[in-house]
Amino acid sequence: FPAKVKYSESLKPPVGFHPFFDLDEGLEYAKKVGKPVMLDFTGHTCVNCRRMEDLVWVDKEVARLINEEYVLIQLYADDRNIKMPAEKVHYSDILKRKTDDLGYWNLDFQATKYGSNAQPLYVLAGHDLNPLVPAQGAIFDAKEYATYLKSGLAAFKK
Repeated sequence: FPAKVKYSESLKPPVGFHPFFDLDEGLEYAKKVGKPVMLDFTGHTCVNCRRMEDLVWVDKEVARLINEEYVLIQLYADDRNIKMPAEKVHYSDILKRKTDDLGYWNLDFQATKYGSNAQPLYVLAGHDLNPLVPAQGAIFDAKEYATYLKSGLAAFKK
């Protein structure tokens, strides 16, 4: 895992995890190491996102699956402080505005690609970013969530 990832000076990972915060950077790394990606559409103000991290991700099996079997990419849908480079800014038909900051860019990607604008949304995906299994919101049961993570792995290995 790289010593420093893009946006890590502004965005902080959940304790015990090492996510990427930039889609392209995380996807490039996933391809390099041959692992599927876990897209975690999250937000600074997302209460259920923190509950998942604090109650479910701390489970040993869940943490192992996320840390060892996936490349975690946390995409903040409400970050307004990180401005997007000009070549990434575009008008979002769904949001009815420009994607001039990281949050709007991530939210547009989530809504356009996966048909949802709610957080948390977990997408277990291959290197084409297509879901390996249906995307999932919060699952507050660690065993059930681990089963979900294992189902994505099984689909990736087919």
